[in-house]
Amino acid sequence: MGARDFLTELGNAPYQYQYKSGWSDPGREWYYTAETPAGLLIVEFNHRNITIDISFNVDGAYEISGRGDQFKIFSTVFDVITRELPKIMSSVSEVRRISFGANADEPSRVSLYRRGSSKISKLLGPDWEFREEPAFEGNVTFHWYNRKRKQQ
Repeated sequence: MGARDFLTELGNAPYQYQYKSGWSDPGREWYYTAETPAGLLIVEFNHRNITIDISFNVDGAYEISGRGDQFKIFSTVFDVITRELPKIMSSVSEVRRISFGANADEPSRVSLYRRGSSKISKLLGPDWEFREEPAFEGNVTFHWYNRKRKQQ
């Protein structure tokens, strides 16, 4: 699959998802789920201090499962992010940083995250600066920093 085909699939093929209330600390955590052939997909947003951390897993596994369907799963993850992140940001007191990470030992995942990062950058607009940075234990972290706010 070429990059153009990937981007088309990434934007057009998400699973239906739903918000799961009662799973979280209201105002600090948000969970969205989707049933997939690979298992239950959970996309999680955590707001701590000035940061929103985003993560996802399928049936509790954060690593690549090898069960296929990665493009549709990533499409769903980025659909949840682009639709729900603005709502979450408007409901919290302050956001200076948004981040998510990938295991550097999973180059296909890092590549998918890089491609999807442009959608998030476009969503956030010019007041947010994107940085891809190395993290602990060989991981890669994708950050957006609010340029209008002093970073801590």
